[in-house]
Amino acid sequence: MNCRCECSRIRGLAFEREIDVTPNTVKHALNEDLRYTSYKRRSGQLLAQKGRKTRLAHAKKLLNMIKHPAEPETIWFFEKDFCQDQKLNVQINRWLAYCAADVPWPRATNKIPTNGHGVRERVIGRVMSPHFFDQGLKLNAKGYVKLLDTVAKPWITKLANARPYVWQQDSAPCHTVAKLQKWLKDNFYDFTTPNVWPPSSPDLNPMDYCV
Repeated sequence: MNCRCECSRIRGLAFEREIDVTPNTVKHALNEDLRYTSYKRRSGQLLAQKGRKTRLAHAKKLLNMIKHPAEPETIWFFEKDFCQDQKLNVQINRWLAYCAADVPWPRATNKIPTNGHGVRERVIGRVMSPHFFDQGLKLNAKGYVKLLDTVAKPWITKLANARPYVWQQDSAPCHTVAKLQKWLKDNFYDFTTPNVWPPSSPDLNPMDYCV
């Protein structure tokens, strides 16, 4: 048994007034009787055992690349997509439950209309200006190559200034085709193959969790 607790709803003793009890009674019922704790809503991927083993092997390989780069002072670049999901404030949107395992995972909505879809390229300390696509555009391999060639590569080349760099990408459909892999090999200093880079990782995709 668990229940959702919207702090904005219960602020100012509204919850206690609604059920006509004192704040101490509510606190006692939640903390002492039910032994509930207020947990933040979490997000992440649900992986089967096989997927977890594969993710762990890839993460170890990637960690080794970071610890032992082919060249010193290597720059790591990654992208940030601006999603269309409804914003969730994890500080005030919480779930009262007996343990963290009882807290359900929120579903993606993708229902909020936007004027476009944006992407940024990021390196520690520097951020490229957002690049916006036309609304409704589905980016395929050809469009992704054009984006890299005309937008990302010139900015990366200027910023890297002849230093070695690594372009990071996940396993999105437009990232996995052979044409794109060949283009990256011919045009970028180095890049991570899509089967190595895990999505939904706060450590490896900080832009998805910090911006």
